[in-house]
Amino acid sequence: MREKIILMLVLLFLGVLIILPLCVVFLLSIVPRWSSVFPTSFSFEWWLAILKPKFTKVILNTLLVTAVSTLITVGYAIIASYLFAFYDFRGKEILSSLILSPTYVAGVVLALGLLTMYPLIRNTFWILMLGHFVVISPIVFRCVLSSMIKIPNNLIEASYSLGSSKANTFWRIVLPLSKQGILSGTVLSIGTNISELSVSLLLYGAGWATIPIQIYLERGWGILGIAGVLSTILILITLTTVFCVDYLGGKKP
Repeated sequence: MREKIILMLVLLFLGVLIILPLCVVFLLSIVPRWSSVFPTSFSFEWWLAILKPKFTKVILNTLLVTAVSTLITVGYAIIASYLFAFYDFRGKEILSSLILSPTYVAGVVLALGLLTMYPLIRNTFWILMLGHFVVISPIVFRCVLSSMIKIPNNLIEASYSLGSSKANTFWRIVLPLSKQGILSGTVLSIGTNISELSVSLLLYGAGWATIPIQIYLERGWGILGIAGVLSTILILITLTTVFCVDYLGGKKP
C-alpha cells in the first residue's frame, strides 16, 4: 500500500510539474488566440510565422553555438579529465577547484566579467561561445572525470608494459572505457547549450540571438504563440539528441 501511494505521488509530481506544462507549451504553438480557460480553435499560424528569416536565423544561431561549444567543451573535458585521472602534479587540487569554480558563480556575473575582459570580441559569436564554454565546461568535466577515474590503473600499466605508447593506450583503452561518461557529458553539453539564457542574455549581439533569448523577448512582447513554437523546437531538439546518444551508447563496440 505504501509503495502505491509513493508511486501515485511521483506520477502526480511528474504530471503536474513537468508533463502538463510541456503540453501547455505545445498548445501555445497551435492556438491562434488563447482568450478563455480552454482553447477553442487550432491552427499552424505560429509555425508558419517561424519560417520568417528572422526566426530561422535564431534557430541556426542556436545550432551553430551549440555545435561549436559542445565540440570544444567535450574535447577540453576529455583532455583535462585524462590529466587529472592518470597524472599527479603539484597544485592538482587547487587547479581542480578553479576548473569547477564557474559552477559556484552566477552566470550573469561571469558574463559581466567576460564583457569587461574581452571588449574586442564583444557582440560577436566568439564572446557568446566563450560564455557557453565557461559555464558548461565544469559540468562536462565532472561527468567525464567520474568515468575515467574508475578505469583500473593496472590496465594502463599493463598496456605500457606491453610496449604500447601513451597515445595508443589513450585511444584503445581510456576512450572506450570512458564512453558512457563522454556520452553523458555530450548530452549535458548539448542540452545546456541549447537552453542557456543567463549568460547569453548579456553576451549576445545584434544578429546573434539564440532560441532561449528569442523566447524571452517574445514573452516580453506578449507573443506567446512564437514563444510556444520556439520552446517546442527546443524540446524536440533535446529529445532527439538524448535518443541518438542513448542509441550510440547502447551499441556494442
